[in-house]
Amino acid sequence: MRRLSQVLSAGGIAGGMILSAAGSSWGAITPTVYDSNNWRNASATVNHLETDGRGDTGTGAGTTVNGSYITYDFGSVTSFSDVSATTWAGGFGAGVANNFLIQVSTSDNPANNDWVTVGTASNLFGADANVNGEQNIGRRFYFPQQNKRYFRYVNQNPSGTYSLWLTELQVQRPVVVYSSLTNQNNPYPVNHSTDGDINTFSNNPGEAGNYVLDVLQQAGQDISGLTIAARQAASWNGPKDVQVFYSPTDDPNNLTTLIASATLPSSPATQTITFNQPVDARYFKLVWANTNTPGGGATQIAEIGATYAPVPEPASLGIIGGAALLLIRRRKHA
Repeated sequence: MRRLSQVLSAGGIAGGMILSAAGSSWGAITPTVYDSNNWRNASATVNHLETDGRGDTGTGAGTTVNGSYITYDFGSVTSFSDVSATTWAGGFGAGVANNFLIQVSTSDNPANNDWVTVGTASNLFGADANVNGEQNIGRRFYFPQQNKRYFRYVNQNPSGTYSLWLTELQVQRPVVVYSSLTNQNNPYPVNHSTDGDINTFSNNPGEAGNYVLDVLQQAGQDISGLTIAARQAASWNGPKDVQVFYSPTDDPNNLTTLIASATLPSSPATQTITFNQPVDARYFKLVWANTNTPGGGATQIAEIGATYAPVPEPASLGIIGGAALLLIRRRKHA
């Protein structure tokens, strides 16, 4: 189940270190918008302001045209093999980013118009984009590793009266909220807990809740834990008694194997939930039974990250083979 190699950004991880929690850097690579075609407010997809998603200034981008694109610029040649798209559904007839292409320029020069498709996403969100009023949930999409400065996101949703809203697009986002049945509270949606900004937060009505998380895969690394930072004000109203589940078969709809339990303090510091053992998995369910909010009430999460541990090196086949051969020879000459 080992994933494709991921080349880390400067804010990424090394060995078993926690993804950087300093400032607004939680390991994601955020490009700038180079140009766009038939998109309204394309620059909103990289400003981390995932709020109502209606295409208003500072919230999300919209399009009604099949084949419309946004070209992104890393600023320099960058190795990458995933994008995470955050979309908004519910009200206004808004569509979701189910079908799209990832393209790169063969010459790595947008002016040459030599774009080739390196990844095709089909029905990425499926029916989950509007479950129980979910808003701003995300999906990660992997493709063969590229070494380019520019890439394009091309809409493949049918044209029509209803618009497509894309509220955020990032590369190597450490954690993506795959689904949640507890957060329906704009303007503090679920993905404020994974947007890379410690000063934003998701607001979850009630004491108990859960998020299904898609954690970035790293070559040669297993996932060893999750990190959680509570809202950085209002008495640090984060989750208190938590459990983490995963699926040995990597099924996001069947996360039933308990991998960690913890009681988190009321604190502004980032807390680490260490797994019973590192696991090679992609999806995890974070469940909390109650909150650190004084008197109970809403649970507010500023950031969720991940910790990693190196995969143990296998024993040398040459040594094992030599030892076995020596044992056989000894037996033959006994």
